[in-house]
Formats: sequence, structure tokens, C-alpha cells
Amino acid sequence: MDSVPHPIGSRLTVRITDLNHDGQGVGRAGDQVVFVEGALPGETVEVMVRHRAKRHLLAEHRSTLLLSPDRRKPPCILAERCGGCSIQHLDYAAQTRWKQDQVQQALRRIGGFELSVAPILSAEAPLGYRNRAVIPLERTAEGKVRAGFYRSGSHRIVNMNHCPVLDPRLDCLIAPLKADLEASDWPIDVDLADEGGLRHLALRIGKHTGEVLITLISSHGDLPGLDAMAQGWMERWSELMGVGLNLQPRSGNTLLGATTEWIAGRPWLLERFAGLELRMATDTFFQVNTAQAERLVPLIHHALEPAPGVRLVDAYCGIGTFSLPLAAAGASVLGLEQHEGSVLQASANAEEVNFKARTDGKDLKFFFGDHSTHAGNFVFQHDVGGTLKREWSWPVKTVIGILDLTGDKVMRISDDGIAEITVDSGLATYSFKLPAQSK
Repeated sequence: MDSVPHPIGSRLTVRITDLNHDGQGVGRAGDQVVFVEGALPGETVEVMVRHRAKRHLLAEHRSTLLLSPDRRKPPCILAERCGGCSIQHLDYAAQTRWKQDQVQQALRRIGGFELSVAPILSAEAPLGYRNRAVIPLERTAEGKVRAGFYRSGSHRIVNMNHCPVLDPRLDCLIAPLKADLEASDWPIDVDLADEGGLRHLALRIGKHTGEVLITLISSHGDLPGLDAMAQGWMERWSELMGVGLNLQPRSGNTLLGATTEWIAGRPWLLERFAGLELRMATDTFFQVNTAQAERLVPLIHHALEPAPGVRLVDAYCGIGTFSLPLAAAGASVLGLEQHEGSVLQASANAEEVNFKARTDGKDLKFFFGDHSTHAGNFVFQHDVGGTLKREWSWPVKTVIGILDLTGDKVMRISDDGIAEITVDSGLATYSFKLPAQSK
């Protein structure tokens, strides 16, 4: 009887040629594919076989005989243990090339498409960008609170006090929140292995507003002193808009339950996105990298050419992140979304506040609020050509959304109340025509 090739515990020398979708190095040993955690393309590594499957091996990296020129020192000291990030040891430029290749391969293998994928738009800030985190919690036998993401492929928490991927304004909250939770007598049981209790700590921030939400996720609400602790946090951090308690009594990997009680403050934060103001809560979806999401807006506009008369459907529209800027350009957009909270917030985000435009001598002024309060006004442009014979009104969010687009802008207002804004981005010229809402 022939011996089994590459049994568990055997050592191999493998040349890594690719990364899989989990960021593991991919090589071959004879006819079998070998996956190696932490190895990079271009490297030759010594490994030990830890698991055998019919068509592949899982191997543990033991030493590197030849280093990849794309290898770097991970910016996080926990990168080799924490499963939150899988390719921090890969140079950022190489990461973007790998992501581009992953999309290309998926289109080819799964979709059967032979399409050219444009290069990834590299982020200006590859670290400190993440606007949301849901962090598992546990309490040790000594009463210490551990908070951190799981090791890859496990439910073992890697304790942390800092995460360089998080927005620094969230990152600085982790240690003091851990200390407060440790000082409480609340049970912590992330996997519901005992009698339940706290499971996760959820943090969210508006990148442009700095507004923060803190949500404790627990299997039950028996947390004595929670009201006082939440109020203390509200007084301690002025940027904190609300503290919530989400109830998730079910086991499994679903992080949030259906019910969130707001212990202090309000249940949403405000964010400015592509010139619009968006409300978002703990349980509503929003892209975790705000800056990169904003870069998509002009690309979507360029591809879809939204304008009055154009009808679009935004499937999984969430809180209106991309559908509202399209609507602001004049298109009729139907948003589809099954999450009730997101639908309510999308509706609130779609509510428009109007401003009035008038000429005052050679100045074009914008007025907000009614004439009795004059809630606000400012000179939009000095030394304009022509005079408005009537007072016209347009939605604030729509106009600001357009004026916030990158490029040179020219605004013209006709006698019949059509505001035409032309945006020259340097790559293309876009024209937005907005009929007045009222006289």
C-alpha cells in the first residue's frame, strides 16, 4: 500500500505564487495546492502540514528562505495574531494590485467575462480610516476585560487597546471603555457559553462631523448602573451623541439583535457625505471608508449621467448613500432596501430644506428659514452678472451636493427659475439643471 503523500506533520519547501481571497499564500506540493498563512507571492518558505483535504493542504509557516520585495513590517503589532486584517505584511501598493487581480479573476472564473479591470483607486490614508467597529468582549477568571478581534479561523480574542485601522477618534475610546466595563460587575459572555451578558462593543463615527455612537451588545438587559455609566460617558465626551443597548440573545455569528434601547442621547449620528447630510444608526449600513466612498460618487455620476428625466434603481440602497447624490443631480431614483431602520433613515435623509436666492445689487445672496426669523443668509457670489427679477427656491442638499463635487463650477439662473450648474472636473464636464421648487 502506497504511503500518503505529505502527511500531517511533514515539512515541505514551497514556492508561493499567489494569494487566495483570505490573504493566504498559495503554492504547490506536487499535485496538491498548499495554503500558507503569512506567506507572500515570490517567497520560498518552509512549512509544516497541519491539515489535509482532498485537493489541498493547510500548512504552518516555519521559516522564509526567500523574501518578497513587497513584504513590509506590519503597522500593527498584533497583525500576526489578530484576524481582523490578513495582509498588513504586504506593501500597500501591492495590496491594491492584488485586489484588482482578485476582481479580474472572479469576473473570469465565476462570471465568464473577459473584461479589463481598471486599477484600484489607492486611498490617501490606508490607516486610520475605519468609521465603525464591532469588538468582541470577554472577562477573564481574574475579572479582567479583554476586547479585540478573533484570531483567524477561531473565536479566541486577541486583546487590544489600540487598532491603527480605526479612526483615531474611535481608537482612543477603546482603553477607557474597557476600564469602565472592567470596573462594572456585569457578566461578559460573547459566545453565550455560561449565563449570557455583554457580548460586543460597537463604535461608529461620522468622519466629517466627528459625532460618535457607542452601543453595548448584550444577551440581556440586566446591567445595573448602565444609565449612570451612559450618562457619565455623555458628559465625558462631547462628541458622543448617544449610548445604546442592543439585545442579541441568540447564539451564532449574527452580531446585532433586532432591538436597540437608547440609554442616553439620540439614536443616530449625522455625517456629511458628498455635500449631503446623512443620518445613520448603529444597525444601518454605511461604507466603512468614508473618503473612498466619496470618491465613487463622481465615477457613478460619470457612468450613469443622472439628470431630470433619467430613472434609476438603487438595489440595497441602505440609508441613501449613493441614491441621494444621484437624485440631487436631478434623476428619479427608486431605492430598494429590506432593512426597516435603513428605509426610515433614507426617508429622513431625503427630506429637503429649501433656500431662496435673491440678488442684492451685484451680490447673489442665499437665504435660509422664513422671513420672520431669517435663520441664515450669506453672499454666495460677489459681482454677478444680471439681476433676479423673482425670488426662486431650491433644495439645499441638492445644490450643495453638486457644488461639493470636485472641479470648476459655473452657476446660471434663468428668468423662469432654472438653475444650471456646470462642473468641469478636468476629465469631463457635467451639467445639472434644477427647476425651482417655488417662487
